[in-house]
Amino acid sequence: MVAARAARKADGQTGEQVKWLADENLDNAIVRGLLLRVPGIDIVRAQDVPQFAGRDDLALLT
Repeated sequence: MVAARAARKADGQTGEQVKWLADENLDNAIVRGLLLRVPGIDIVRAQDVPQFAGRDDLALLT
């Protein structure tokens, strides 16, 4: 998974929500479980994004 980390404000709260990208090889049961247990989580599966689907991990991370 890849995450964009948000900067913390002085009060400890973040200005943005962390955004998660689930690798194509990650078990979909894990993604479903996260969506059920963490309301409002911002997660997308790589295969659901046309620009990411089928691309090599190295290409996505650079």
